[in-house]
Amino acid sequence: MRFVRAEIFGFGKWVDKTFDFTNNLLVCLYGENEAGKSTLQQFILFMLFGLPPRKRIFYQPKHSHRIGGMLTIDDKEIGVYTIKRVDDQLQCLLPNGVKQDESWLRERLKGMTSETYMSIYAFSASDLSEIRNMKSEQLSDVLFSVSLTGATKIYQVEKKLEAKVGELFKKTGRIPLINKQLKTIEDIYIKLVKAKKQEATYHDKKIEYDTLQAKINKQQTYIESVQEKLRYYEKLHDFIPLLNDYHESKEKLSVFPENMTFPENGVNRYQTAKNKLIPLKSEREILRKNKQQYKEQLTSLAKELYPDTVYDDVKFIFEEKQRDEKRQVEIDDKESELAHLHREIKDQLHRVNVTIQEVEDTVFPFHVEETWREIRDTNILLQQEAEQLAEDHELISQEFQRLINEEEALNRNILSDNEIADLEQKIKEYDFIRSVNDNRTEQQNNWDLWKRKQKNQLKWTISGTVFSAFLSIFITVFVQSYLLFIVPAIIIIVGGIQVYHLRNDIIEMEKRIKTSTMQPNIRKSEREKYSKLLEETKQFKNDLQAIQREKKRMELEKMKWDERKRLFDQKENKWVDRLNKEQHQYPFLSETDPAHWPELLQKIRHTQQLLLERKERQTELDRLHEEHQLFSQQIEVFSKAINIETASITIKQLQEILEIYKTNMRLIKQYERLLEENETKESDLQIKIKAYQDELDELLSVANSVDEEDFYKKARNITEQEELLQKKSSIEQRITSTFPKEVIEMLLTEEMDPQQIELTIVQLQEQLSSLQSSITEMNKQLAAIETEMKQMEVSENYSKVKFHYQIEKDKLTQLAEEWAVVQVALTALSHAKRTYQKKYLTEVIRLTSTYFQILTNHKYKQVFAPTSTKLFQVEADNYMRYTVDELSQGTIDQLYVSLRLAISSVMSKKFIFPLILDDAFVHFDDKRTDQALHLVKEIAKNQQILFFTCKKDIADKLLADHVLEEINV
Repeated sequence: MRFVRAEIFGFGKWVDKTFDFTNNLLVCLYGENEAGKSTLQQFILFMLFGLPPRKRIFYQPKHSHRIGGMLTIDDKEIGVYTIKRVDDQLQCLLPNGVKQDESWLRERLKGMTSETYMSIYAFSASDLSEIRNMKSEQLSDVLFSVSLTGATKIYQVEKKLEAKVGELFKKTGRIPLINKQLKTIEDIYIKLVKAKKQEATYHDKKIEYDTLQAKINKQQTYIESVQEKLRYYEKLHDFIPLLNDYHESKEKLSVFPENMTFPENGVNRYQTAKNKLIPLKSEREILRKNKQQYKEQLTSLAKELYPDTVYDDVKFIFEEKQRDEKRQVEIDDKESELAHLHREIKDQLHRVNVTIQEVEDTVFPFHVEETWREIRDTNILLQQEAEQLAEDHELISQEFQRLINEEEALNRNILSDNEIADLEQKIKEYDFIRSVNDNRTEQQNNWDLWKRKQKNQLKWTISGTVFSAFLSIFITVFVQSYLLFIVPAIIIIVGGIQVYHLRNDIIEMEKRIKTSTMQPNIRKSEREKYSKLLEETKQFKNDLQAIQREKKRMELEKMKWDERKRLFDQKENKWVDRLNKEQHQYPFLSETDPAHWPELLQKIRHTQQLLLERKERQTELDRLHEEHQLFSQQIEVFSKAINIETASITIKQLQEILEIYKTNMRLIKQYERLLEENETKESDLQIKIKAYQDELDELLSVANSVDEEDFYKKARNITEQEELLQKKSSIEQRITSTFPKEVIEMLLTEEMDPQQIELTIVQLQEQLSSLQSSITEMNKQLAAIETEMKQMEVSENYSKVKFHYQIEKDKLTQLAEEWAVVQVALTALSHAKRTYQKKYLTEVIRLTSTYFQILTNHKYKQVFAPTSTKLFQVEADNYMRYTVDELSQGTIDQLYVSLRLAISSVMSKKFIFPLILDDAFVHFDDKRTDQALHLVKEIAKNQQILFFTCKKDIADKLLADHVLEEINV
């Protein structure tokens, strides 16, 4: 399978974008960070496997309402077909025109999931650190899970079977079903024994309970009758004061006459009318006095008024006087402004050193300010650039001389080629001999450890097989199902096969052990000294190459400086031409530095503006003088008319005349309005007074009273009679609602003896207390008997408990059969898992070693898989072995890349899917990157690879292999 084209309708930042993968099996996609490389990878996975709605929202494009696209795939069996997925709708368009759904796509992908695809056919630089702590169990589980992809879900089945066994039975557990069922049967058996003993005593307890219940009911009836009698006497005792009040009220009512007439609510009505009448009379007197005062005020105000024509003239003169005063202030301000402008114009002409005639005659075009500012700014920039050129020239000269000195010093310290070759030969011979000896010692130690582990595993395998066989035989006998005898037979066969393989492995390994010893020709200290000399020489050569590159760079900088100097001279000549042109057009500029030209222009323009303002202010001042002269003539005419000297008329005098006039006119209108209102109020008051007086006379007439005192006396008698009647009626109602009908008449006519009633209450209370104590004791006995009977009923009878016991035993038998079946399946599956792991682990490690040799330029020749106690190991070309944590970070990254490529290659023999690499070599140096890219090109001959990178140099190296697309933001 390989990808042909990806057309994106909308996904994340990609909208209406197409990627073509047809020209080569190795496709490089270059883009800087945040360019959309990860989004494109997620789009490919989305097209193949889809995304749940919650994750799909994250890639919803901001400028498109659709999320999805089309992915065209070339399949050797089907041909070229297209997957079209929009939101959660998918169609597969086949070459013959048939459309298929998602179930067909899952079948073509051999059951592959997104997670499995990323674990086998994709990795990035962020995954490289995982190999440091990888043990044999982790590697085996990964290989087993990926080796079966597309065939079955055996890995998940194994986990389910193990969980199912744990759910059914554990030796010391309480939660598993069989453990729970055994505890349930034990509890039911105890209940069964207890129920059998209690069944005989239940009947006797029932008779005793009924007898005691009858006694309690009889005693309870008698107690209720005593309580009823006690409540009657207690009520009667509480009502004695009330009955005494009833008889007293009855005697007082007999004194009053039977028929008395009085107005309803007469006292309140009489008092209300009287209270309203008194203030009305007082108010009437006040209104009469006010009326006389208002008339007198109106007469006085009318005598103080002047003719209306006089006030009209005053208003006119007042307004004109105010305007003239403001005009005089303006005249003073204008004269002051003119004097200030004259001084400022004189000062400005002195500063710019030009005549007033030159200022008035000079006309500046609109662009002159911008031109002068450019000349000034250019002059500043040219000065700065000249200083910078001189400084750069000095720095370049100093740096070039420093590089020459360092180059001469390094040439004196570098060893010759013959010296280097001799030292390398001695170190290689020493490392070879030591590695052979160390390897022999490590192999012997590893063999001893491995042999002990194999013997322990053999012992535990035999013990486990025997225990499982006996346990399955016991369960088979317990459930009495002889068909299950096949289970122990299978367990014994599987265990025997495992024992046979373990013993053969021990015998084979013993045949491979050999011994050999060699002695190195130099000492360890000499070897370290030679290595240090070689490293220093290598570093000196690298430094020398860097200095030579830096010298070339400095020569290039010198050429750039010469070009900058030439351009500077051209700009300086052009600036001088513009300067001469402006000085010819405006001769006064010759005496001023170009840096101050814009400031000079502003001052000249400001002087021109001042001259214009002075002319305008003089025109306004002449107009104000003419208006003042005209008003003075009007004042002279008005003064003669009212016999006042012209010089004595002021704004304050005019204002006082007008204020007096306005105040008098306002008071006249106010008194006229008050007089009218006063007459209206007086008429209304007279009507109200008559109405209230008539009401008072009517109330006295209805009460047959001659005066006010007799009226209030009758009112008090009526009130007292009503209160007594209400009190008597209230007492009768309370007695009627509290006592029975047959005793009410007796209570209202006869007097009660309080002492006799209290004695009766005490006797009844003592009798009630004795009865309640007796019934309490009987209730305790009844509760005890009832508790015993309920316990017997809850525990159920013997037959029901026995039936329940048999049902639970049957459930236990079913669970035991289920446990035996799952245990057999789990054993068979474990054997299959070990077979798959052994098969694929060997192939993956072999291919990892091959790739690791290529990536390290054959510095390392073999890779050893991790064990349960050890990490990955590698063997160098000098036969020395190193664990993964002893390697450099770059070598660890190479090892992990080799492992991932090996897993992908092994799985590609069954399922060929494109390989996705996302900046997997970003931490490699240039040499390691070239080796890795060479390996990628070799793999790409048989398998399509999508190589994502943000490194421009990697993209350039792969450009010759047809870099198809550059991703830009």
